[in-house]
Amino acid sequence: MTKGALGNPQNFIGYTADSPLKTRSPVAIETTKGLAVEISDSNVIQFGQRINVNKDISMREFRINHLPDPISREEPATKNYVYEKNLLSQSGQKRVGNKW
Repeated sequence: MTKGALGNPQNFIGYTADSPLKTRSPVAIETTKGLAVEISDSNVIQFGQRINVNKDISMREFRINHLPDPISREEPATKNYVYEKNLLSQSGQKRVGNKW
C-alpha cells in the first residue's frame, strides 16, 4: 500500500493506493479544506461543502439524472414535472406546497 500527501498539515491532499497493479480502480482524493481546479489562474471548479462550477458544462451525449422536483421558481425541472404540472393545472387541481 502506498500513501502520500501534498500540501501542509492544515491543508493537504492525501492519497492511498492499494496496489500498483490495480490500474482500473478509481483514485480517491481526500482533502482537509476542499479542492480547487484552476487553469491559467482562472478558477474552473471548487469542491467543498458545495461544488462550484465557474465555466460552461459540456454534457456531450450524457444526461443529468435524479433531479428532484423544484421547490422554488429558480430551480430546474424535468420534462415530466412540467408535463404533469400542465396536465394538472388544466384539470383545475390546485398546488399544495411543492405537490399538485
